[in-house]
Amino acid sequence: MSIKSDYKDYEEHRNRIAGKKTGKFFINQELRYVKPFQIYGNLYYVGDSWVCVHIVDTGEGLLMFDAGNCGAQAVLIQSIWEMGFNPADVKWIILSHGHVDHFGAVNFFKNMFGTKIYMGEPDVKMFREHPVTPMPSLVNGYAEITEE
Repeated sequence: MSIKSDYKDYEEHRNRIAGKKTGKFFINQELRYVKPFQIYGNLYYVGDSWVCVHIVDTGEGLLMFDAGNCGAQAVLIQSIWEMGFNPADVKWIILSHGHVDHFGAVNFFKNMFGTKIYMGEPDVKMFREHPVTPMPSLVNGYAEITEE
């Protein structure tokens, strides 16, 4: 193994995904960028043109609803910065449901900033029984769930 062969493997994997019917949802996600905006008061939109992500400034930290699509962490982080917030201030994420287009950046926030993750009981059960398999550049796996 070398960096060159690893990159070749990555590119082949990426091309396989791009060639699938749903591949467009996972490749070149920056093309779905939407300028973030304030909705009203302390509620902001930081999602893209396909997946809604909202943040609420609680005064004690940011509460984020959903975490965008897999592979779109950079666009989400950029949108949070553009709204004048620090992504490290996202203290809590509430997932509406356990679909790949809603939990994409969960592990990034959990591992990078210690963000607490909340979801409904059916999704907790699903992730425990069927953990997401890591895929290069798409999903960093989903091994732990915060319980409180």
